[in-house]
Amino acid sequence: LRNLRDGYRILQRRADHNSFGETVIKLRGVEARMHSIVTNIFTLMNFSTLTHDSEDYPKSR
Repeated sequence: LRNLRDGYRILQRRADHNSFGETVIKLRGVEARMHSIVTNIFTLMNFSTLTHDSEDYPKSR
């Protein structure tokens, strides 16, 4: 009975370790996607600022 309990504990630790590793991998993927989105937003903002020509817009009174 003791060997069964010890074996169960070992399996449980391995399962916890594996799920932690999977969680870290998923979080890294989310972090990479967020970085890509933010980079694209700033690129678009900078591009629109650089191409903004005040003569294209009506002057306010």
